[in-house]
Amino acid sequence: MTFATLLACSLLASAPQDRKAFDEYMKDPAGWVKLGAVPAIKLQTTRTATREEAERIKELIQWLQKIESPDVGLSGTMSGGSFSPLGKSEFSSGLLTNHAIEPNQAVAVLVHLGPKALPFLLKALEDSTPTKLVITHGAGFDGGMWYSQELGGNPANTKEWAVLAKKRKGDAFGSATIDKHVVTVGDVCFVALGQIVGRSYSAIRYQPSACIIVNSPTHDEAYRALVREIWESPDADQALLDSLLLDYSTNGVFNGRSLDGWGLGSSLQCDAALRLLYYYPNEAAPLVVERLNKLDVTRGDGMDAWMKTTVQNGVRAVEFIKAVAWTSNAEVRDAVVAVMKRTNDSELFRAGIPASRGKDDRMVLERLKADLAALPKEERGSYGEGYHLLLLLGDHFPESAKPLFAEYVRDPSPQRVLTICHVLLKTRGEWALELLCPLLADSRELRWGYGVAGGSPLSGVSSRACDEAAKTIYAHNPDLVFLIDGDRANLDRQIVAMRKQIDDRQKK
Repeated sequence: MTFATLLACSLLASAPQDRKAFDEYMKDPAGWVKLGAVPAIKLQTTRTATREEAERIKELIQWLQKIESPDVGLSGTMSGGSFSPLGKSEFSSGLLTNHAIEPNQAVAVLVHLGPKALPFLLKALEDSTPTKLVITHGAGFDGGMWYSQELGGNPANTKEWAVLAKKRKGDAFGSATIDKHVVTVGDVCFVALGQIVGRSYSAIRYQPSACIIVNSPTHDEAYRALVREIWESPDADQALLDSLLLDYSTNGVFNGRSLDGWGLGSSLQCDAALRLLYYYPNEAAPLVVERLNKLDVTRGDGMDAWMKTTVQNGVRAVEFIKAVAWTSNAEVRDAVVAVMKRTNDSELFRAGIPASRGKDDRMVLERLKADLAALPKEERGSYGEGYHLLLLLGDHFPESAKPLFAEYVRDPSPQRVLTICHVLLKTRGEWALELLCPLLADSRELRWGYGVAGGSPLSGVSSRACDEAAKTIYAHNPDLVFLIDGDRANLDRQIVAMRKQIDDRQKK
């Protein structure tokens, strides 16, 4: 999440209606939020590191110097947010490329330890030991690369906001450009710290267009001091709980015309809910269950109805469900399943599936089957409802999914051809040959490019159903070679050869 996604929502303040008021509202993030009642919760158990745990944390921090691959918060080609212990990440912006992201296990363990690791991560912000990860900005390209002091925060957190007010203004574009930055152990600790406290602290991130922003606490002593001033505490455990509870209780101000500003606050509440359940499950579960039980999850017709319901809920329901459905807490899981049973929103239903596993599998399967059967023959795009439904069916219900996949591609529309190929690249690739072989004779164009560089005969040309089917078959059957190369005549020769190999195999 970016700085903006850390700001929260509510119906408690007046909503500016005219354009001038709206423009003024958008200029000042402090006006987007209002603090609600913060639960006074004391810790049921302490989470201070033992001597053995402290030594383990120090070893993990030392191990960070071995990092050599980009990760969320340590990438010059993309920006986003992450909570690595659960494998959760989100992409906010970036280049159209393979980002080569490799989540680091040591970082995941440090974030898993949460409040136990916080004091050690704060101390290590000054650790200038270089990692093996070097971020460069290529010469001759547009844009630039420079040091900054980006820190997101919650305006309703008076301590944090007062510290952020000390940060120099215009820092995002205030530094001279640089050619490279060697990521340090302190930089990585900064990213891990952000994951724990629910702030998108990115040591390295992409900035459109063709820019790389470096926020390095080891490079900038003043920057490091700001981070420590916000988060250092004699009781890191209680301080983290208090901060998350404050985030969870921060309500935003609806601007009367859109979810700009308001929607960013929803992210703050969702991020806090996830971390409260992860680090403080016994303390947090009653709060989350109460919130789930109060959600209005009936989706009306049109965007206006959806926006009205969303604002009344005080949070984007789908994102809130995603933030809590992973938990093993029985009460929270039951509350999520109850939401699934009463909603008519397919996206929201799908978000709750992790909580339903082993509890209501039959209900989930029947709902997914019904939603799949109700789809039109042609959706607007290949990554629509059908894509998500088929992925879920293939991942969670393989015994029942295969005939549903086959029915989906019986006399398929061009969109369905693309969708099934995309799905089979992600799940149940062992079915690709059987399901897609009939499509090798289908020469319809799909309004989907070949993905080749300019200068190729296939550049700017629409891919065909047979090409996408052959490409997906080859991905799971290396002996059935199909390469996007040359011109269509070459593709046709490869498809003929592939079909002959398949026929010969079936005759044996």
